[in-house]
Amino acid sequence: MSEHEMQKGKKYYFWVDEVEHIVQDESLTVAQIKEIGGVPADLPLLLLNEDGSEEALRDDMIIELKPGRRFARAPRFKRG
Repeated sequence: MSEHEMQKGKKYYFWVDEVEHIVQDESLTVAQIKEIGGVPADLPLLLLNEDGSEEALRDDMIIELKPGRRFARAPRFKRG
């Protein structure tokens, strides 16, 4: 999408791993959020709630982009 097209419509902001992203869609699937945010498809994505809690998300879930929505890739754990 061109910068000119982005200026015409409503914008929705969200953050993935502390990086802001802007889209014109008011909702996206988790898979789309991961793609836009550069999160590998095999990593889970977390919704970071305002109260500090985290919610694991499935790729097929549809997320409404409310103001301040923040996401983070789930950490990988390796057994040593």
